[in-house]
Amino acid sequence: MSGNSLNKEEKILNNEKGIESEKLIVKINPKVDVAFKSLFINNKKMMINFLNNIFDSEIIIDDLEYKNIEIVPVLATNAIINNTDDENSEDSENTTNETKIGKLGRMDTLLAIKNKNFKRKRKFEEIQNQGIFMTAKTNHNKLVNIEIQFNKTGHMFKRSLYYSSGIIFHSLPQGRSYGEIPDVIMINLLNYNLFKDMNKRHWHFELKERETNKGEGFEDLLNIHFFELQKYMNIDQEELENKFTWFFFLNDPNNEYFRNKETPAIFKKAREKLLTLKGDNNFYQIYLQREKDYYDVVAAREEGEAVGEARGEAKGLIKGEARGEENKALEVAVNMILDKFKEDIIEQYSGLSEAKINILKEFLNEPNYQIDVLKSKLNLKIDEKRILEIIENCKVKYEEREMKKRKA
Repeated sequence: MSGNSLNKEEKILNNEKGIESEKLIVKINPKVDVAFKSLFINNKKMMINFLNNIFDSEIIIDDLEYKNIEIVPVLATNAIINNTDDENSEDSENTTNETKIGKLGRMDTLLAIKNKNFKRKRKFEEIQNQGIFMTAKTNHNKLVNIEIQFNKTGHMFKRSLYYSSGIIFHSLPQGRSYGEIPDVIMINLLNYNLFKDMNKRHWHFELKERETNKGEGFEDLLNIHFFELQKYMNIDQEELENKFTWFFFLNDPNNEYFRNKETPAIFKKAREKLLTLKGDNNFYQIYLQREKDYYDVVAAREEGEAVGEARGEAKGLIKGEARGEENKALEVAVNMILDKFKEDIIEQYSGLSEAKINILKEFLNEPNYQIDVLKSKLNLKIDEKRILEIIENCKVKYEEREMKKRKA
C-alpha cells in the first residue's frame, strides 16, 4: 500500500502534543516484542493499517477482532513422539509446567485477548512471552498470527509450522464440519536475515502440488510469510516512505520522515504511543529486561564465535572443526550460565546437552571441582589448560559487565 493510499485526513495531526512529540527521541525499540505488542494490541485501526501495508493490497482487511483461543498444552505422557505409557499419570488441571513438552503450553506466539476493551492495567508480565493472535475479516474470514523475532533463535520453519498446526487444530469446535476450518496466515517479522538472498525480503510459502504448481484444493488454506526487516533498510528511502512505511517505522521511528508536519497521523500516533510507554514504569522494567536478554544472548553468541576457527564461525555455534566447536560451545555455555539464562536457552545456543550444562554448573559452583574431572565428564578433546583459560576469561568478562551495570 503506497503512502498516497493513506487517508488524506491523516496527513496532519492537529494537536499540540503531536507537535511536541516531533522533537522527542523515541527510546523504545518497537521491534522488541513487548513494545510491538503494546503498540498494536489496543489499536485495531493501527493494526489494520499495518497489515494492509505489509501485504500491499494482496489481501484487503476491512475489519478484525482480537481472538481469544486457548491452546491446550501437549503433555509429555501424551506426546506423539513419546512412546511412554504411564498408567499412573493423569491429565488434570493441576498438571505442572514441568510435565509439559509442547511450546503451545507456553503460548509463545499467541496473545489471548478476552475483549476489545483491553486495558493497559493488565500486568505486562502476562504478555511478555506471548504474540498477537487475531481474526482478520477479509472477503473470506482468515486467522492471522503475528510473531516478531528480535534475535535468531533457530528452527523458524518448524516453529512456524508447529504453531500453524496448533492454530488450525484449535480453531474448529468439536462436532463442526471440516469445511469450517478457516484459512490461516502466519506472519513472521524477523530482525535478522534468515535467507542468503539479499535482494529478496518477503518470502511467501503455500501448499502446492509439485508437478502442476497449483493448490489443487489447498489454495489459501495455509500461507506462511517471512519478512526480513533489516533488508528493507537497504532500499531507497523514497521507496520505504511510499511502499514499506511500517517496516521503515519499525526500523527507524526517529527518522525525520516520522517527525515533521507532513507525517501521516497514524505514525505520529505510533510515536506518541512509544513515548508514552517509556513513562509506564511497569512496562519499562519488563522492556529493559527483555532488551537485556536479547543483547546478552547476542553477546554470548558472538564471544563464543570469536574463538572458533573460520569454518566454525561460518556455520554457526555448533558447526566447524572439532576444537573450534568445543571452544565455542564451552564459552557460550559458561557465559550464559553466569548470566543466569534458562537451561533450554543455553542448550539451544551452545549445543551442549542438558546433562553437560548441569555438570558445568556444578563445576562453576564448587571451588574444589577438579578440571580433569570436568574434562572427562564433558568428554572434551581440548587440553585442561585451555578449558581453564576459557572459564576464567568468561568470569572476568562477567565481572566487567556487572561492574558496568552497577555504575550505570
